[in-house]
Amino acid sequence: MFRSIIISLLRTAVLFVVLCFASRGVQAQLPVYDATAQFDATHNGSSSSPWTYGSKTSLTGSFSLYTHSETLSNDFDIWYTNASYYPNIEKNLGGNRSFNDQGQDGYVPAGALTLSAGINGEYSTLRWKAPTTGSYKLDISFTGFYNNSVGTSADVHIIEGTTSLFDGTVLRNNTASSMQTVSLTEGDTLDFEVGYGSDHNARWDNLIISANITTLPTTVPEGNASSIVLLLATVGFLAMKMKK
Repeated sequence: MFRSIIISLLRTAVLFVVLCFASRGVQAQLPVYDATAQFDATHNGSSSSPWTYGSKTSLTGSFSLYTHSETLSNDFDIWYTNASYYPNIEKNLGGNRSFNDQGQDGYVPAGALTLSAGINGEYSTLRWKAPTTGSYKLDISFTGFYNNSVGTSADVHIIEGTTSLFDGTVLRNNTASSMQTVSLTEGDTLDFEVGYGSDHNARWDNLIISANITTLPTTVPEGNASSIVLLLATVGFLAMKMKK
């Protein structure tokens, strides 16, 4: 009787350890969401993508999808709504770009994704919707691409629902960034927003955005894993003693 119990415990412990390590292997492949790599110039608001593009008239106001897209003559893909093209989101399809805009020197790297504020105070907004409930690591940066004395003067934000997770200011070609971990329920949204700053002038308020969101695994705490190994060793030792 005692021997059968020991054997049953041994089998259970072995199975549990195998499942723990197998699950870690699966968790290592959990998705990473990259706004630049996953930019879609054709569909906006598709259920197949967690990313959408639009604008807001206030930080926590309603979100309106951009309705028009095209490829500009300078090889930028753009989403926008107004005839003025602002606010908008664009992706540089070409190589590194150096240019001058009314005396302001600018630079946009190849493949960069940019957000531009609206002339009437609209926030250009990159939205991400959590596909599953869990914890996520955010690695977000906003960088100006005009470097002269006037240049960029923009406010930047990360909004979860109606709660601000990050607020910053970008002057000229400086960077405002945030790395943090958040717990979200499936369907929760994160909005990455660019406004026209304290000067209320959207001219040159164009920012490069890098938004990477990594799904974090739910793992067995290291202390529990050590206890499991100890239990397995103890049960194995008892089983060997019974064979003698």
